Amino acid sequence: MKTRILTLLALGSVCCGSAVAQQVYPLDTLFTLADQRSRSIKVSEAALSVATDELKAAKADRLPDIGAQLSVSYNGRGLITDRDFTNPMNIYIPEFGNSFALKVSEVIYSGGAITSGIALGELGQRMAELTVEKNRQEVRFVITGQYLDLYKSYNSLQVVRRNISLTENMLRQMRSRYEQGMALRSDITRYELQSEALKLQATRLEDGIKILNHRLCVAVGLDADTQIMPDTTMLAKAALPPSSESSFFSVSSVLSEAHWQQQALSQNLTLRQAQLSQQMGDKRIALERSALLPHVSLFAENYLNGPITIEIPAINKNFNYWFVGVGVQYQLSSLFKQSHKVRAARQSRRQADEQLALAREQVETAVHAAHTDLLTSQADLHTQEKSTQLAQENYQVVSNRYQNGLALITDLLDASNVKLQAELQLVNAHITQLYQLYRLRYLSHSL
Repeated sequence: MKTRILTLLALGSVCCGSAVAQQVYPLDTLFTLADQRSRSIKVSEAALSVATDELKAAKADRLPDIGAQLSVSYNGRGLITDRDFTNPMNIYIPEFGNSFALKVSEVIYSGGAITSGIALGELGQRMAELTVEKNRQEVRFVITGQYLDLYKSYNSLQVVRRNISLTENMLRQMRSRYEQGMALRSDITRYELQSEALKLQATRLEDGIKILNHRLCVAVGLDADTQIMPDTTMLAKAALPPSSESSFFSVSSVLSEAHWQQQALSQNLTLRQAQLSQQMGDKRIALERSALLPHVSLFAENYLNGPITIEIPAINKNFNYWFVGVGVQYQLSSLFKQSHKVRAARQSRRQADEQLALAREQVETAVHAAHTDLLTSQADLHTQEKSTQLAQENYQVVSNRYQNGLALITDLLDASNVKLQAELQLVNAHITQLYQLYRLRYLSHSL
């Protein structure tokens, strides 16, 4: 019975008589739309594509380097002189010259530079993937807050409109009683001021709903003129008795802070990114230390040149020669330069350790606060349930007294107003509880 009352009130609260086309959007539907259309998510997905290409580039360093060079030239006459530049003599050189070179080399040992570079690329790709997922969770949580705020605004607007109607009815009663000399003019003025204040409040709520609706439309990529109506089945789930369990959550797990702390420590994307930063720090240390080791490579080169100009006179023929070998390269300057870079990489690794410890503290504190707020919202829900029960009982008593001529119309209207407000506050209490649960799910990044 309680769930039916709440659902009917929620349905009434969203049916506000707007000329704009309205459509009910469940929260999961908005999540799906945001995943597909959110520009914020698309930016992080583009960054993921960049990280993927960078990983492919790092893996390509394992492949051999192949280079070719081809040139065609016009050769002028040669000139021979004595050492004191006297007795010049022109030497014939064939006019057409050609040169072709083919070089192949492959690094067989780089001190771990290539392996560390690939590992860094893989970790960078994983970091980009976590950034995409984290951004998706943040967008979903923002949408959730706006969605539930929109729901509350519709409920508040309904409260105000019902109060406007009650105030107008009361004004009609008081004007009739004033004509009969049974009411004061000051009482009528007071209720007229109350009516104007309620109308202003309704206007502000309507404008707030437009702002929230527009933000939601932008966040999920809908047309700006789309009017999003909340899904009332969310309230039906939140309205279950505390001893029950639903498909949305189990009460035993909700009441356990240890459950949420464990979920956050294992799934929170900020913590997972901090752990990846530690691994990336290890690879950077290895990469910097690789410069202290020699690099060994295999190479093969082939040259085809013509004419042969090292002879006098020049020989108008092509000369081809090739060779293969092993090369060792070592930067002696790394002995006094690279040590600073290695120390900097180690300091960066220590910084990653501190960032992980700080992130754990922040997540633990946030989960504790959110769980405490959830318990507070549950206590508030129980209070609102009791208030609603008392308001309904009070309305029945006043209604019976009014039917028997023992109460004034104002008493009945006041009791009706209190009953309406209590019922809508109960609906909002369920929404608040639902928000706190979504907040815990966001901290554990399981939205």
